[in-house]
Amino acid sequence: MARNHTQPGPAGAPATAPPVPTMPAMPPMPAGPRLGARTRAQADDALDGSVRRALEKYSPAYVVIDGNHDIVRFSGRTARYLGPSTGSASLNLFSLLHRGLRSAARTSVQQASSQHRVVVQEGLGIDVEGQRQALRLIVAPLQEADGGKDLYVVAFDDIERTPANAPTGGAGAESARISVLEQELEHTRQQLHAAIEQQETANEELMSANEEYQSVNEELQSANGELEASKGEMQSINEELQTINAELQGKNDTLARLNNDLQNLMESTQIATLFLDTALHVTGFTSGMGQVFHLREGDRGRPITEIATRVHYSQLQDDVKQVLRTLSPVERVLRGGDGVPTYLLRARPYRTVDNVIDGTVLTFVDITEREEQEAERARLAAIVEWSKEAIIGYSLDGTITSWNAGAERVLGYQPRTVIGQSLAMLLPAGQDGQFQRLLAACADPEGVSKFEGTWRRQNGSTVAIDLSCSPVKDASGNVVVGSAIARDVTDRRRADRALHDSEFRLAAILEQTSMGLAQTDVEGRFELVNPRFCDIVGRTARELYRLRVRDILHPDDVQQNLDLISALLAERSHFQLDVRFVRPDGSVVWTSNSVTAMLGGDLAPQHIISAVLDITQQKLASQHVALMLDELNHRVKNTLATVQAIAMQTLTQSTSMDAFRAAFGARLLALSNTHNLLAHDAWTGAQLRDIIASELAPYLRDRDSAEQARARLAGGDLLLNPKMALALSMAIHELATNASKYGALSGTQGDVTVRWHARDEGGQPWLHLSWTESGGPAVTPPARRGFGTRLITEGLAFELDGEATLDYAETGVSCVIHVPLSEAAP
Repeated sequence: MARNHTQPGPAGAPATAPPVPTMPAMPPMPAGPRLGARTRAQADDALDGSVRRALEKYSPAYVVIDGNHDIVRFSGRTARYLGPSTGSASLNLFSLLHRGLRSAARTSVQQASSQHRVVVQEGLGIDVEGQRQALRLIVAPLQEADGGKDLYVVAFDDIERTPANAPTGGAGAESARISVLEQELEHTRQQLHAAIEQQETANEELMSANEEYQSVNEELQSANGELEASKGEMQSINEELQTINAELQGKNDTLARLNNDLQNLMESTQIATLFLDTALHVTGFTSGMGQVFHLREGDRGRPITEIATRVHYSQLQDDVKQVLRTLSPVERVLRGGDGVPTYLLRARPYRTVDNVIDGTVLTFVDITEREEQEAERARLAAIVEWSKEAIIGYSLDGTITSWNAGAERVLGYQPRTVIGQSLAMLLPAGQDGQFQRLLAACADPEGVSKFEGTWRRQNGSTVAIDLSCSPVKDASGNVVVGSAIARDVTDRRRADRALHDSEFRLAAILEQTSMGLAQTDVEGRFELVNPRFCDIVGRTARELYRLRVRDILHPDDVQQNLDLISALLAERSHFQLDVRFVRPDGSVVWTSNSVTAMLGGDLAPQHIISAVLDITQQKLASQHVALMLDELNHRVKNTLATVQAIAMQTLTQSTSMDAFRAAFGARLLALSNTHNLLAHDAWTGAQLRDIIASELAPYLRDRDSAEQARARLAGGDLLLNPKMALALSMAIHELATNASKYGALSGTQGDVTVRWHARDEGGQPWLHLSWTESGGPAVTPPARRGFGTRLITEGLAFELDGEATLDYAETGVSCVIHVPLSEAAP
């Protein structure tokens, strides 16, 4: 049997508890922040760790549990004592502990917890791998609890292994077995003793609780008696309350019914109603008030002056004060605008059932429709009264009931003279059939009857009238009176006859006029054309009736014409425009169009009338004149610029005024000669041969003369445009002037050869011209570049986008000019 260390020994005295097996020591905490101390602590920790690892297999296995018996740490080989049990996972010690150890462990943990001491259980045993293993169970509270929690260490110390099937013979074995049984018996006695003590303690606590329960029960019985007495009183009070509640319920039903009736009355009348107290605070309103004021349920209690209104009512505060002061109602018409209705305001004092004035009631009645009807009625009355036509109302038997100013003007009768009389007084003798038609038209509820007739004026004369008769119905659709509108058509009949004659004359004019006339609809489709218009556009009337104006207009003029037509239809304004028509053969004819709109009876454009004149010749002449003026202006500007450049450069290079006059005059003469050549052919161009010959004329001889020529020209006919002719003439002039002063033409033996030809280079024609001097004095290159040199080398490159080179060889000056012909074209 297991033996507890607290039981007495064999002699009856308390036995000394065997020493508790030493647990692996915890590493000491660092003593301080010094570097040497930390180094020694780290060495001690490493040494302690080595010692624990070396003695771990000789130390007992243990676990650390908290106050709820949950394991917080495992150490050693605890697998033989602990193992998971069936069910949900748990770390509770008694759920994991071997069944043979649970009772002893529970008792030891309770003792260690209640007595705060180490408890050791001896002589315990469990079966491990078929052998009986004796062990010692140790439970000890930990002195340093983690964070104030109660922690306990439970250690399992193995003593020896006894095979389960070992023989029991021998005195020693028997003695050992007896010793084990005694320990187990002693252990059982201790458990029984502890259980008895716990039961006695529980019994005492139960008896104490029972006494308390009896005391409470007596108090409850006393309270129950009081409650029974109160119950009777409450029963009588409840009966009285039920009677009062029934009366209140009846009154509430009546009040709810009255509220419903009042609410339905307010909603059915569709009258916006506002209730104000004497301080102008909102106390209530109907749903229709949302159309008058910006009111919400949360606005109850707010001053009405702080709430925006949808209608203009600046007299609200004054009207309410007047009602409260005089106790008489106030009425006012509030006219809305921009979609806001018109309201009839009625403000009355609010009286309680005790006849006490407690505020005001404002009602807003929508009278928009009534106002519109009255305005419409007034408008119709004004139309009837001031209409130019005679509008006469009469009863079903033909008695005149109304007579407007138009009737007085057309027939001459005063209203007091005819109202109450029969329509027959207006008809000439023998017109009984017309009177019957008037009565029949009045009685016919289906529509309007129109016919012509003759009536009699007050002065006895007759007037031709156009009658429109219709019935007038009441709200039920029954015919009550008749209405006749009489128009004086005497002038119209006379005009119809004149119109017939004028139409005949107009048709003759349209056929014979020299101006093209066309009538189209608003979409531009031809409706009527005269012969002259057909001649102008080169199409027959039959062809034009299948086309629109845009179909024969020049494409560049279509959009402008459409824009002007749109403006014409919108603004009914006349416009005049020069447009081009394209004939079937592709030729274009310029025309001057005068366009206007023909209005219909509703003053809306119905047709478009176009009067067309052929101005093709005038347009061509005008364009030619404009072209000639532009060309003349351009040439004069270019000539003036050239003269200015010649003057400035000649003045810069001249050493005296006489030299300037001579050089400037010669250059102007060369320019003038070239202008003469260009003017001879109307500035269409000049032959290159003629330009060179005009500059070298003194040195050329007649081909039939025997005298030797000192200037030879070699090249074919080449027509230059004005720009190229002027530029090359100035260059040839400078070369000829230099040759006559200093070069081959300054003496009697020298000569000049000019050759030119046109050739194609890269698909573009180029002019190649060479000037060669020979036989003159020896040539010395100039020390500086004068105006003539720059004019040749730089001017040609700039003006004609070509190139020119001068070579001052000792035998004579040579110049090569290379310019494109097409680039120089105007």
